[in-house]
Amino acid sequence: MNPRQEKFVQNYLLSGNATQAALAAGYAEAGAHVTGSRLLRHAKVQAALQQARAERSQRFRVEADAVVERLAQIALGDLRQVVDWDEKRLRVNPPEKLSEEALALISEVIETPGGVRVKFKDQLKALELLGKHLGLFSDKPREDPTESVEVVLKQIWQKQSA
Repeated sequence: MNPRQEKFVQNYLLSGNATQAALAAGYAEAGAHVTGSRLLRHAKVQAALQQARAERSQRFRVEADAVVERLAQIALGDLRQVVDWDEKRLRVNPPEKLSEEALALISEVIETPGGVRVKFKDQLKALELLGKHLGLFSDKPREDPTESVEVVLKQIWQKQSA
């Protein structure tokens, strides 16, 4: 690989955008989108990207299964694990009583003059990402159209429990 291709790889890993990576690597602006696309198909560039991703995964100890598991925790999480409520008010459960799954639902906690405000992670976005990963959202018909999202998600949880 030449130095510009190496720079393309480094920038693509940062941005995830082939056009931006091509520009940052010094390729001409006029054809950057074509160049970026071509470089992504280049065997040595693909190998370098794959190796860099594997090294990053090792450095941060992030595995694909862990990412999918966390998405599933967020997508399927029950807000009642974090808060209790009645007709009069909403109460946040004490931190020591929150499970790892419950903590995965929380984006931020802010103390306000009126109490505590809890912001939750976007469950719809987590469902979308999980569905894309599982290939649930496709124009092509599924091999087994009777297989529901619920069945697929139960299979994920069973694998994680095993």
